[in-house]
Amino acid sequence: MHQSSEAELIRRAQAWDAKAISQLYHDHVQAIYRYVYLRVSDTHTAEDITSEVFVHALEGLPGFEYRGIPFSAWLYRIARDRVVDHYRKQARRGQPVELSEGLVSEAAEPHDAVIQSMEEQEIRQALDKLTEDQRLVVVLRFMEHKSLGEVACQLGKTEGAIKSLQHRALSALSRVMEEKKV
Repeated sequence: MHQSSEAELIRRAQAWDAKAISQLYHDHVQAIYRYVYLRVSDTHTAEDITSEVFVHALEGLPGFEYRGIPFSAWLYRIARDRVVDHYRKQARRGQPVELSEGLVSEAAEPHDAVIQSMEEQEIRQALDKLTEDQRLVVVLRFMEHKSLGEVACQLGKTEGAIKSLQHRALSALSRVMEEKKV
């Protein structure tokens, strides 16, 4: 989204224009959900946290000051904070094991489902070893298929900084995955 059109959309949303608020939600909800899901690995929890992100954003919208950094950067920061809060609450209560529909395999062969589940778990564990910025760059670049320029714009960083973060993230992922093979 062009900066001036995003600034205008945010200004309208701050004036409680329902269409502008709806547009901001629709523009960002899928990306925020995918980011949260990658961190919590449970659809229901990811849906709940994504809802919390947008409720928090709506509550904070009047005080939001657009400074040329994409609105999504603010949403990702809120999402990161909500995920951290989720894990803090879990740690205090203990970690209950939830049965979910995600445990039911859609794969034709149970063996294939187990392999896929193990690979997804390994990737999540490896991503957890990255810094928050590195993880976000990996998600945006390789799961959201955004260009370096788009990621740089979204995170308010230079393309060079994004390239460096991406390089460090991929190097760290490679090391983690190699350690698992040993």
